[in-house]
Amino acid sequence: MNWRGWAGVGAALLLGCAEPDVAPATVGTSASADALGADASLDGNPATDAGGADAAAPDGATSDATPSDTAPVDGAAADSGDAGAVDSAASKYPLCSKLLTCVGVACSSAAGIDCAQPCLSGASPAAAAAIQPFLQCADQYCAKGLCAGVSDANCLLNCAWQKCISAAMACGGDGKKGEASCASAFGCMEGCKDKGGTCIFDCYSAMSSAAQAQFDALGGCSAAAGGKDPFAACPNQALTCLAGGKTGSDDCWKLASCSSACEKLSDGAKSLCIGDCWSKATKEAQAQWIAVIQCGDQASSACYSPLVQCIAPSGTKTCLDTLGCWETCDKGGSGDACGLQCLHDASPSEGAKVVALMQCMADKCGSCKGAKSCEDKCLQEQCKAPLTACLAP
Repeated sequence: MNWRGWAGVGAALLLGCAEPDVAPATVGTSASADALGADASLDGNPATDAGGADAAAPDGATSDATPSDTAPVDGAAADSGDAGAVDSAASKYPLCSKLLTCVGVACSSAAGIDCAQPCLSGASPAAAAAIQPFLQCADQYCAKGLCAGVSDANCLLNCAWQKCISAAMACGGDGKKGEASCASAFGCMEGCKDKGGTCIFDCYSAMSSAAQAQFDALGGCSAAAGGKDPFAACPNQALTCLAGGKTGSDDCWKLASCSSACEKLSDGAKSLCIGDCWSKATKEAQAQWIAVIQCGDQASSACYSPLVQCIAPSGTKTCLDTLGCWETCDKGGSGDACGLQCLHDASPSEGAKVVALMQCMADKCGSCKGAKSCEDKCLQEQCKAPLTACLAP
């Protein structure tokens, strides 16, 4: 069994949210980052110089995603001579989404927010007004903040997309609203990886006003948390978005197993499935599972108390059976749901032995970092008592 992996069980077991390639999709953040920063421009045209992505959620002033350098709308060059030569009655950039594309090019290697001026001179009054929250955020958090004194030519734009993505979404959506839920947007955005920023903006525009507010609230909290797992850092906002703030009668074990079962679904269906699981759980069960998530990747004995309280071992299996079950799960690649079931199937007393052993491993064998020979030696030397108890009939 991968002892180190199970020592960090709090994050890995739920929702796939601690998995590097799944976490953002669950909260709806990496999808937008990937789509905007991988290989597409804001208007869906090929980017000239794609950037990376940081998987975090948007807020009205802060968020987490990375841009791509984009080609200007209608073939316009992002310089004062081109963007500025526009008749006010027929603006080159009548919509905020089009203006945003121009700014993406003009500011791709700039140090100050003045880089947006050539584009603004060709914008309609409405578009110029609508992009102001994005520009103000970029100025405050990037030009005068994270990028002040930084020599990296890409710092401003990368930072702006990291800190101000929801303001960009509001601009890119051109004020449109639909009836989609907050949870549904995540699957929609995950499908935009190869389709450019317009696809992302369409997903945002499809949400209702309330859903957009929920999405922005989760993003704001997540970004302020510095890229930590959104469920761990912002449980209330996450639940409001995914579950609509609803509660039901399921206990924590049902919530955990239900959420883990969602992992096998496609990204679009996964967020809706997880939201449904959360909406069926009691408020107490939600709080219990949040406590497990908040342990994150910490190899700490403190993480096992909320875990065992939630999973509630209530079967007939022994401690040794549980370890063997975990080994089978690991070898078969059965996923987190399998591991959860192993612990749930242990008897209460034997489950306590499992937890005691794992607590010892977390406290004394973390330096092994998953190396089996090191962990075996640590077990024999540092955790002999709980190991002996586990192996006893």
